[in-house]
Amino acid sequence: MVIETHPDLPPLNQGTISKIEAQYREMGHVRKVPSKRQAVVDDDTKLNLLLALEENPITPARQLARDKI
Repeated sequence: MVIETHPDLPPLNQGTISKIEAQYREMGHVRKVPSKRQAVVDDDTKLNLLLALEENPITPARQLARDKI
């Protein structure tokens, strides 16, 4: 006889359990780790950034970001 503890949730498969176990063994927890995504920058913005740095190479990155080059 199978007792369903959480009938409203989809059943777990072996692959899901293996991933959770591997994460626990590697990191010591199973909290969701945020992904490290890089910002998407278009070619025009890259060109403007390079031109601004060529014009004034000691401009801080914060200033460039504030100017929204």
